This record gives sequence, C-alpha cells and structure tokens, in this order.
Amino acid sequence: MRKVLLIILLAAAVNMAFGTCGDHGMGKMVFMTGDAQASAVFFGIVVEDIDAKTAEAMDYPYGYGILITTVVPGSPAEGYGLQANDVLTSIDGETVKDTEDFDEIREDLEPGEVVSIGYWRAGKDFNKEVTLQGRDTPQMQYQFQKQRTPSKVGSGGGSFIPMWCMIDMDDVNALLEGLHFKPIGDKGILMQGIGGKGHVGKGFFVGGVITSYSDNYKQNNPDSVRYHDYVRYENGFGGVTLDKRFPICKNFVGSLGVLLGGGGHTIELMHSNADYSWPDNDTEFTSGNYHSTINRSYMIVQPKAELMYRLLNWLSIRAEVGYVYGYTGKEGWRVEGLADETFYVKNSPNTPYRGLTFSIGPWFGF
Repeated sequence: MRKVLLIILLAAAVNMAFGTCGDHGMGKMVFMTGDAQASAVFFGIVVEDIDAKTAEAMDYPYGYGILITTVVPGSPAEGYGLQANDVLTSIDGETVKDTEDFDEIREDLEPGEVVSIGYWRAGKDFNKEVTLQGRDTPQMQYQFQKQRTPSKVGSGGGSFIPMWCMIDMDDVNALLEGLHFKPIGDKGILMQGIGGKGHVGKGFFVGGVITSYSDNYKQNNPDSVRYHDYVRYENGFGGVTLDKRFPICKNFVGSLGVLLGGGGHTIELMHSNADYSWPDNDTEFTSGNYHSTINRSYMIVQPKAELMYRLLNWLSIRAEVGYVYGYTGKEGWRVEGLADETFYVKNSPNTPYRGLTFSIGPWFGF
C-alpha cells in the first residue's frame, strides 16, 4: 500500500509542477516572420483582471470586465477604437467576466465574423460592431500576449502538512493493552505529511497528499523476564485531491474539495528472548519467539474545506478541516506473508476507519 501511495503522490507532484508553470507570465512582444496562416482571432491588446482597488479608483460600477492596459499601434483593436484604460465588458453578447473568460470566448470566434464589442470608458458604456481579424499579415508582424496577473484564486504550491486525526483507535488499543502496552491516541493522533496542488483552470486545483503516524515500544514481558515484547504501529493515508477555490477578499481564499486514495493501520509485533537455534529433528528455529505484521487497509474518501491567506507572494497560511472515511470489502485484519500474500486473522474485528481531521500550517505558494 505504501508503494501505491508514493506513486499517487509522485503523479500529483508532477501535475502540480507542470500545471502551475504556464499560468502566470509577464506580457511580452513576440515577432514572427513569413506567411502566417489565419487561425485565432487577433485583437492586439494587453489585458488584466480588475481588482476592487482598481475598480474603486476608476469609479467602475460593475463586477465583471477586464482592463485594457495597452493597445498595440496598428492592431485591429486600434482600428476598433479601443484605448488603454477601457474596460472590455462583452463580446458578441457574451459578458466578459475575467481574463480566463476572455480567452474562452475568443477561442470560439473566427476571423471575418461581425460581432458587437461592449466596453466602458470614463463612466460611459459603448457598443459597436466590428469585423474580427486574424494573424494573417504576410510580412513581419507582432503579437502582444496577454499580461497575466496572479490569479484571484492563486496558482498552487505545496508544503509539509501536520494533521490532527481523530480516528477510532478502540480496536487497536484493545490489542495493545491486551499485550500490556499503553494505548495510543485516545483523543487523536498527530500525523505528518506532505502535499501540493496546481491550478488547472476555472478555480479548480488538482494535487496530492500523503500523511502518516508511527510509534514503537519495547518492554519486558510481564509473564517471563527472559522475553521482550516489541510493537511498531503505523497509520497513514494519501491520494489525489481535487479542490474548487473561490476568492473571499484580496489575498484570502476558501475551497471545498475531496481526497480519493487509500490508507490504513499496520501493527508489527515481536516476542523474543534472543535465543534462536538452527533447526534439526529435535529443535525449532524460533522456539517461543514470534514476529508478525498485521494490517487493515481501506479505500479512503476525505471531503474537506480549506481557508488560505497569502502573507507574501511565496508564503501563505492555511487551515483545513475534513472527515476521513475508509471503506473495505474485507472482513477483519490480515497477517502479511511473503510475496504480498496475506492470511486472515481469525476473530479479528472489523475496525472502522473514520473521523475528523484538522490541519493548520504554512503553505509555500498561494
């Protein structure tokens, strides 16, 4: 199971790395030569989203639209009469909500179409019909790429993740106490892990999380001073995450999401007097010693809600609450054998895997 979780996390990390790299770059002029084929509609403008501060300074009354910061000389936009500091509000009757919306609307347009363009300038609304143009000038031409500003919902990131998990530990502790060990986590356990996510568009983020807890004990066996008992306990889960973020105010976002993956309990037990004999007809190798590892594995679903506040461009603080729920179609616990084989532990309980989770800590990114 640990191998599966590691593969899941690695895939999510690769997605995060590639999913965030192309989102936010500075606007730049790109020169092209030769006969370019007409394809996408070309406006020749540099645009950015309007934040609350900019809207207030301009006395802009609407909650949608994109600000035109530059109109390229000689471009179609200049021919349409658009100017810097105009706010583009609609294209062909469709409201332009933000820069992502502008890209999606533009992808559905074709050069040669006659459409209406709505824009706001200095307190007045304007609307005019224009004929769209493509990038088909046969001589050297230039193209302004959109100047992207940091998304209102962020671009992603990653961090180590401390998580307080209130998993039901009754069956685990009943076993440990029966072996004269102290119980673990009556009120929860502090799991440690890593996670990350990247923006894939429209406020959706895909990523991964893996987190675990482990502890071990050694004691003299109360029934025989010659023997020592050892126990190692592990609890962990991880998987792929999908989140939908929404801006609350500047530098502050919330999200709702879900983790899908796997996890479970693992208990390693050892009873030994350190006295082993090479087996022959009269002896056994182990004598009264034994060493076994038992586990109970689950498919994991974790719905969760998150709040994140950006402190710096590269650093945020996040808080998350969730509920982890494990499902397994198998009865009881299993003893791990060789070559991934397992053996059913007779009379073992159908231990549930569910409980609230809480996490708070730094986040590198936004």
